[in-house]
Amino acid sequence: FTINKNPAVKENAHKIEVTVYVKDSKVIRGSVSSVSEYSSIDLVTDLVNRKLRKYKERKEGKRTASGVRTFYTNDISDSSDVEGAAVQGQDDVQQEEYSGIPEGYAPVEDVSVVRRKKFPMPPISIEDATLCLDYLDHDFYVFRNSETKEINVVYRRAEGGVGLIEPEQA
Repeated sequence: FTINKNPAVKENAHKIEVTVYVKDSKVIRGSVSSVSEYSSIDLVTDLVNRKLRKYKERKEGKRTASGVRTFYTNDISDSSDVEGAAVQGQDDVQQEEYSGIPEGYAPVEDVSVVRRKKFPMPPISIEDATLCLDYLDHDFYVFRNSETKEINVVYRRAEGGVGLIEPEQA
């Protein structure tokens, strides 16, 4: 019994992507690549099931005697770095003005938008945005902050944790 690999099919070439739209306008995604389509289906099913279970548990939350839900939150800032200091409003952080193209770099001539996406963006809390970040296979999540009504971004930090980008108040 011998197996000959098809050279046209690369390792982990069987990629399965699943997108689930849940009731409250949230999106849960899973993407897996493996050596066979059947194992990819099994792996992505497990991944999406875990995310859905996590979503359901967080959605239900724990109700207190007053009937208020408690949500699980991620740490949004780390005061040991410049971004965390800027988020916390510390004045000892020096900011440099953007002066255009750095020395030694040529300007990019033909920049065009190749894809445009529009979608509804109801206001949500920062805590809910961090939950949405967990549900998607993205490194960032763009949302409208329910407190400030501004567009914000939460993102996964390479050092761990979650960062928050918000516009400076004019």
